[in-house]
Parts: sequence; C-alpha cells; structure tokens
Amino acid sequence: MNYKEFAFFLNNNAGKMNRGILAKITAQFPGAEIFLSHNDNESNLYLQKIIQENYRYLFLGGGDGTFFNFLNQIPEALNPDLLIGILGLGTGNGLATEVNSTHFQNTLNKIKKSSFANFSNYRLISTEGKFTHFSSVGLDAQVLNDFIRIKNRYPLLKRKYFGLPAYLLAYFLLSAKSEIIRRGVMVKVINEGEKVYRINEQRQADLLDLKPGEIIYEGLANLTGVATSSFYGFGFKVFPYARLNENLMNLRIANISNQEFLINPRSLWRGSYYNDQFINDYLVTRVRILFAQDSPWQIGGDAFGFRQEITYELSEKKVKILDFSQ
Repeated sequence: MNYKEFAFFLNNNAGKMNRGILAKITAQFPGAEIFLSHNDNESNLYLQKIIQENYRYLFLGGGDGTFFNFLNQIPEALNPDLLIGILGLGTGNGLATEVNSTHFQNTLNKIKKSSFANFSNYRLISTEGKFTHFSSVGLDAQVLNDFIRIKNRYPLLKRKYFGLPAYLLAYFLLSAKSEIIRRGVMVKVINEGEKVYRINEQRQADLLDLKPGEIIYEGLANLTGVATSSFYGFGFKVFPYARLNENLMNLRIANISNQEFLINPRSLWRGSYYNDQFINDYLVTRVRILFAQDSPWQIGGDAFGFRQEITYELSEKKVKILDFSQ
C-alpha cells in the first residue's frame, strides 16, 4: 500500500502517548507523514499542512479533545472526502470506543491489512461558532471542572494513566456534593427546528406535534446535552440514540440522583437504562436551552465555563470516520 497518502497527527499530551507509539507508527508505515504536536501553535501549523497536502487518510492520535480541536482549528478547510481514523490515545476515548479503535496495536494491524473499508458519516453540531460531536450543561461538565481541580490539588494525578482514578475522585469528593447534581437546576428546552421525536420505552422514535418556539421540556435537570456520537470516555454510553438517524442529534435531559446511579450503574453505563421519570431522550435539529442559574458547560470533553442560555444546531458539515469494528 502507498502510505504516502497517510498522515498521522499525534497529540504528544494525550494520556496514552509515549515514544513507543511513535516508533511503532514509524516502523510499520514507511512513507507516511507523521506530525507530533506539543501545543496549539504546532497543531495549527501541522493541520494547515495536512489540509494543503490533500492526504487521503488522516489518523488522529489522541482523545475526544484532539478530535474537537481538529474540527475547530481549521473548520472552513474540512475536506468532506477526507477519511479520518481515530487512534484512541486519550484519557477517555469516547469516539474511539464507538469505532472500536481504543486498542492501539490492534488498530494498527487493521490499518496494515486495509481492514477499514467501512466508514460512518458524523454530522457535526454547531454552537457559539464551534463544531463538536457532543456537548452538555450540568453533571458531566461539573465533573470535568472538578477533575481539573482534583488534579491541581493532587499533582500525582496529573501523570498519564491516572485519568479514571482522577475522575472517580473528582466525582465522589467534589461533584457528588454539588447542588446541580443533587437537586438539578430548572431547565427550559425550546424547539427551534422542524421536527422533534421522543424516544419511547421500546426505543423507537415518536414524532411529536411541536412547532418552532414550542417547549420540548421544562423542569429540573442535572444534565442537558446533545450528541451525534454515543460514547463518553471509558465506554460510558451517555447518548444511546445519537446514531439512530444521521440527520438528527440526540437531545438528552436527565435528572439522575446519586442513589439512582448506584442502583443501576450497569444499565446506565451501557445506555440501556430507561425510566422517563429520570431521563428523557429526543431527536432534534435545533434547540435553545435556558437555565435558571449559571451552569457548567463542556464541548467535546473540554470545559468552557458557565452558561444560562445555549443554542445547539445540527450543522450541514459532516466528517467521515473510519469504522474498525468489522
């Protein structure tokens, strides 16, 4: 195979990145271009070159944050024909979980054997001038903020491979006590798109008679988010209906108590949990969300401060992600 069509963009700061990773790629893919990024400036320069050289395949080595940064550093230059492979080298690797590329060597073997004929189109979500595959306000953004706090409090946790322990400590020491998680915040979700579907107990989508400007949901919630990909890090399937229809995004509104999570950890983690007293799932194209108080916000797994109002819209932009699951 002509590996000159391949570009590997590696985030040196990714949780699982090391010299051995770089050595394996160099040895197994002679002729491929390899870009090792240490900071945003390098990342921007490398991505500009990747776009200019018009590679056929781009393999991103990092986590969801690496993918998010790729989408937003040169969004106007995204090539709709570029085939993107995800090498799960980050802390959580939600998107890599979805396309079965979290095991680095297995993924390299499949690339060598050209075992990636399939790809999936991922529609992007637009919010405040940025593109992403998932975003939310509430619980997970609170945990993300506390994750940053706990790593600053205990420097040992800043080391690579301490991602999951740091997240668990952040949740149990800080997040679980927060008012947003314990009680939720009053939320109003307004439809601004054409169609709204609600997921029923049979996991089917029922079309609702809702016009633009009408309320989809009003009540307490400790997580309100949208996604076109299903997984967060560590195999947590937070948006189980994100891939149900390529032309819709999964809107999830949840008010899960700590007790409910502890009673049903397996079904919640796997995305099979259903109880409309605690979680409501919809398929939408554009929504405006109002919060009664400032609430923590995350985009693509990165913390972005606090919001009382946010609008999400399904963008016309899409990317082709290689699927290694077969």
